[in-house]
Amino acid sequence: PTVVNDVVNLIKELNRTTDKTIITITHDLEIAKKSDYIFVFNHGKITASGKPEEVFELEEILNNSNLEIPFELQVYRAIKNDMLLSKDKELVNSLWQLASKK
Repeated sequence: PTVVNDVVNLIKELNRTTDKTIITITHDLEIAKKSDYIFVFNHGKITASGKPEEVFELEEILNNSNLEIPFELQVYRAIKNDMLLSKDKELVNSLWQLASKK
């Protein structure tokens, strides 16, 4: 996580100081979740795109692309499935904020 934070901070600093769009390619959704916008590819084709919080809802597409859903969202989904919290947007937002701070 420290290395991930260092890499993400470096990318954000580069973006800020150069005013250029920075494109990163990764299988690590811990890094991708800190992006403004992401694309998911599978066999060379775009299978999903959008803001991380939108794309991470597409669990089947992520699984089919061999991408592991970030831990915080795995925890949320486990809680949601066990306790039927499907309408608890406050929990979703809190978990998303927690994940974004890493």
